[in-house]
Amino acid sequence: MILNGKIYTGHSGYSGEFGHIQIEPNGQLCHCGKIGCIETLASGKSLIARARQEINRGAITQLSDMLEGDLSKLNIKMLMNAAKKGDQFAIDNLARVGEALGRGLAVLIHLFNPELIIIGGEMSRAADYMISPIESNLNVYTIARIRRDARIVASNLGDNARLMGTLALVMNRIFA
Repeated sequence: MILNGKIYTGHSGYSGEFGHIQIEPNGQLCHCGKIGCIETLASGKSLIARARQEINRGAITQLSDMLEGDLSKLNIKMLMNAAKKGDQFAIDNLARVGEALGRGLAVLIHLFNPELIIIGGEMSRAADYMISPIESNLNVYTIARIRRDARIVASNLGDNARLMGTLALVMNRIFA
């Protein structure tokens, strides 16, 4: 998190664990040991796991032909390519991720009143399918006068986002 132009790490260095905000009290167990974290609904790993389950149950999608019966081949890139080709199954799954992010981001907006929220990581490539559901859910779950101050954008750092964030943390500690 960047607060007032500076990297904020919190007392123990773990601030910004956004993925572990609970948004589904009766949800799935997260790898952190808690239940219903955003990560269980909105991470790339959870997206692929959910898509595999739905395809296995007979969901209609062009991904079925691409996978040739081997669900282990399914990855984020394939799902995003299917969405770009108009596959409603892929589009709906990405939109559900956006809805979950919107519910979680509402918490951050109420706590920090940010001017900008950047969606990063591999999911940022699906911004065309997620930003609208994020914003719709922000309109539902966020106080309007606070909500209108926060812009939501996708990072253009791609695979370099994690490296750049790590570099920023190291530089911050060296020059602190």
